[in-house]
Amino acid sequence: LNVIADISDWFLSGQVARDCDATGHGTCSLVVAADVPVDFTAQLLRPYMVCSAGGVAARFNCGVYVPSVPTTNFGESVPSMTVAGSDRLSQLNRPIGDAYTTHVGNDYITEILNVLATAGIFRADTLVDGTAAATTIPGQRTWPMLSSSPSLLPVDAVGDGSNATTYLQVVNALLAECNYRGVWQDWDGRFRADPYIDPAVRTPEFAFDFDDDLAAVIARARSRTRDISGTPNRWIFVQSNLVDEAAPPLAPVEGIGQYTVQN
Repeated sequence: LNVIADISDWFLSGQVARDCDATGHGTCSLVVAADVPVDFTAQLLRPYMVCSAGGVAARFNCGVYVPSVPTTNFGESVPSMTVAGSDRLSQLNRPIGDAYTTHVGNDYITEILNVLATAGIFRADTLVDGTAAATTIPGQRTWPMLSSSPSLLPVDAVGDGSNATTYLQVVNALLAECNYRGVWQDWDGRFRADPYIDPAVRTPEFAFDFDDDLAAVIARARSRTRDISGTPNRWIFVQSNLVDEAAPPLAPVEGIGQYTVQN
């Protein structure tokens, strides 16, 4: 991807979200100044954040998104624009417009890269593990332009309700055949694919530590509210029946008939 410009000076606020169970894994909602120099019909957006501490700064890209619904906001303040977007899987989740047939003798990786290229994805924008390059596709596989019935559509069917075959369907079907995970986009906007590995044999990515209150999550998300307005400084409890049968009633003192609790 070629960076055209950094529009941080026009950026006002925003958020990104990921849902790996959805057809498109990433979405964004960005608020920018209305005069931002971006052609939302032809350019992609790559939000990022910079974290700094102790004189060291690190940049984290937050994905690349295809703008879909720019909304201009007018009011008493300077006009702004809210831009919704989805990650680049949306570029694959569109009808091919024709039947697709694999090429005889191709291995899985070559064929997958062919599908991506047909969808307009440059080779430089992909990072595909080469493990399946040694496996030739048995015979020919064909996907019709339209499925015979909407009920036969895979989960990754195009989101407009039609029964058209999409590039995403073909790519993920080929990946599944060679025991790869579904295609996904990384934080830099590249299309990634790699073999599926049983979680039981994967290298641990995180060690759970019950003693680490910052990193360990042991309960559902929750909030705690403290009402500190008009609260007393201390509570004093006095025993009113402090008597000695052989003497007059005793005056309570701290620890004997009187107990104070600091708030």
